[in-house]
Amino acid sequence: MKTLIVGCGSIGVRHLSNCARYGKVAGLEKCPKTASFVRKKTGLPVFQDQKQARAWCPDVVVIATPTHLHLSSASPWMGKAGKVLIEKPLAHSTAGLKKFLALVSKNKTEVYVGCNMRFHPGPAFLSENLKKIGKPLFVRAWFGHYLPLMRKNTNLRSLYAAKRSRGGGVVMDCIHELDYLEALFGKASKLSGVVGKLGNLPLEAEDYAALLLKLTSAGGTTRAAIHLDFLQKVKKRGCEIVGTDGEILWQSIGKNPEALLLRRTLYHQKGKTLVIRKKLRDLNAPFHKMLTLLFCGSKKDRKTKLLLPRQAAGQVILLKKFLQKTAG
Repeated sequence: MKTLIVGCGSIGVRHLSNCARYGKVAGLEKCPKTASFVRKKTGLPVFQDQKQARAWCPDVVVIATPTHLHLSSASPWMGKAGKVLIEKPLAHSTAGLKKFLALVSKNKTEVYVGCNMRFHPGPAFLSENLKKIGKPLFVRAWFGHYLPLMRKNTNLRSLYAAKRSRGGGVVMDCIHELDYLEALFGKASKLSGVVGKLGNLPLEAEDYAALLLKLTSAGGTTRAAIHLDFLQKVKKRGCEIVGTDGEILWQSIGKNPEALLLRRTLYHQKGKTLVIRKKLRDLNAPFHKMLTLLFCGSKKDRKTKLLLPRQAAGQVILLKKFLQKTAG
């Protein structure tokens, strides 16, 4: 099995390391300085030319370029690789989405979008206990972390996360909350809320968002609120679901280690509460679970448990429409 990582920035280097356990790995990086640095750091081959990368004949291609380059980086591999995994979000704008989806449908290449938080113990606990709390009434999800701590030793002005035109800003960059809520409750619609630039970071996009949305599936409609920010010095992430028969809470605080709290309360059992506390030290575990499914899982499981391009495109369309309204 050969895996090619397209784009060898910080997330690309992580994929180079993580994918090595599944076979041969190489990178594709157009920047000579970055390519040379990654070769020395990893000892792995890093191509600078698309033709050389194609001649290597990869079975799996992982797209880890900046968000505004995702579609153009993935398109050449349709029909050439067996599987393509694109880092989240699928794209930075709605332009080109229709054409890309048509290209995907015309080829046999399996295409997925990498949302590793689906494989984190928090959302997994929510999924396992969701049916036990009756009909969900409302949901609160949150994520906050100081951007300079997320991108250490990096000029923030150069980051795509700092520029809305390149898919940056907390709404597009922190798409995990929307994604796992859709996996739990169905397609999102009627998105409203507020965004703003509250801190002093040198960003050309929002660093704060408070979102309200409706999630709909065959089981009914659920209302959700999502808080996102690039401002909190201590990383926090979590979700609370309140249902007719109980409540579920997932709370994560800190990073390396990550203090994890999982709690389930069932009303009909006289408020009986299950509490689980852990310290997570393997930050790559969700990535490995996602990649194990990609490389070793059945096609049926991949199609049901990984984010598909059409759903990912729907997320981009929903968020970009909302951001256009807030910009007005």
